[in-house]
Amino acid sequence: MLNDTQLCVGNIPLSRLGAYWTHEDTLQLAKYSQTDGIFAINIYKLQSTLAPELHILRSFSIPNQSGAFSFSSLSLHASFVTTKEAIILSVQDSKVLLQYKIAQKYPPPPGQFSPDGNFYACKISADEICVWQNAPTGYVLWCSLRPRLPLKGLSWSPTSSSILCWGSEGIQLLNPGNLPNPVP
Repeated sequence: MLNDTQLCVGNIPLSRLGAYWTHEDTLQLAKYSQTDGIFAINIYKLQSTLAPELHILRSFSIPNQSGAFSFSSLSLHASFVTTKEAIILSVQDSKVLLQYKIAQKYPPPPGQFSPDGNFYACKISADEICVWQNAPTGYVLWCSLRPRLPLKGLSWSPTSSSILCWGSEGIQLLNPGNLPNPVP
């Protein structure tokens, strides 16, 4: 909405936020949480100012996970990245779609799903990013990228044709190659 209408009053807790997106005219959020020993990914809809609390649209129970959390609203896949591994789950049935050993000295940034849900990128070491493609049987390795600058975070371009990386020394744009709509 572009008419300066206040949509929400209060705070939206951002811890364990995996993604946010718009659907029709609403903002939706995915959060990983634990309540009474049950672990879940909840999809919230931002309510109007008359009802300032977040409204749960859907909830998916999953096994306990740790690490940096990200989520794809299109594929309904969630990822968790620790200093030792990256895991992708289908939140509908908790099936493990990717489990990949990584070697991080410090807590890594969360992996990122492409906007169309077809790819997933994750920092797997100090100087390497792997990109996997979503396939019917799970995720398959698409390519490996080596940024020239130290990496603090990454994000897909809206067209899924490139990955923006940033860190203390600057930013860089990486092209995973042969993706739909490649950068000219």
